Amino acid sequence: MTDTAPLPPHDSAAEQVVIAAAIADPARTLEILRELDDEAFYITAHRDLFRAIRAAYERDRVADMVAVGAAIGRLPRLESGQTTETLIAYAMKLALEEKLGTLFAAGPHLKRLRDMAQARNLARIAQGLVNRAYEYEQTGAELVASGLGQLLALRRQGGIARGAVPARTHLSGFSDWLQEMRYSEAEIRGFHWGLPTIDNVLGGHAEDDLVLLKAGTSYGKTTLLRQGVLTTARHLKNRGEEKAVAVYLLEGGINRWYQGAVSFLGNVEKRYVRRGGKR
Repeated sequence: MTDTAPLPPHDSAAEQVVIAAAIADPARTLEILRELDDEAFYITAHRDLFRAIRAAYERDRVADMVAVGAAIGRLPRLESGQTTETLIAYAMKLALEEKLGTLFAAGPHLKRLRDMAQARNLARIAQGLVNRAYEYEQTGAELVASGLGQLLALRRQGGIARGAVPARTHLSGFSDWLQEMRYSEAEIRGFHWGLPTIDNVLGGHAEDDLVLLKAGTSYGKTTLLRQGVLTTARHLKNRGEEKAVAVYLLEGGINRWYQGAVSFLGNVEKRYVRRGGKR
């Protein structure tokens, strides 16, 4: 009678879902590449496919079936031992199932795959320590020091970016942005304050800028923000951009905001708006 060693923790179905989403859903590809590396996949065919997806994205900034198929052909070695044609056919099957909606969403599986990969690495480290302990080629103190070093390294891996994407991946998009800026006739881009002096100095704000306004009560913070929001909304409309400016009010209420907006858009003093028809 022989005992069969248990398989390391893994979830082949979750791996299939993530691989399929990375190929079939361009909106998820970069997220998956950032969150995972090839060690997150236990099945060797999935590791080969993940390497091909990363190679395709780094080369062409896209990881659709055509790009991934070409990347599979460029891999120097397939760990799974499959032929290029077999692996491409398997990738096509997964991508088709994703398109048909027969696979579940990939998002919930990312952390699960990371955790399982870390558990497999922990089991590998532990088994290595056990083997070396039986061989007794190192003292107990040396084994403990070696094990602690490996465990600390494994802990650090869990707290850093897993699937780092090289900076060159984004250079093409940055180049496109530079060309757009070069030939754009707009003097101010992004968020406008509607005040020429401020806008000329700042040059507008990007979508991911964080701006803090600090002043005492009744210094005009809300009025300035309202003017900036309305000016930017008008600017976007004139340029034909289908974007919206979101405003989150934590004080004053929506009616007070609307009063200020009517005052600004209609060029009417706020005191007249508050009085209604009475002057």
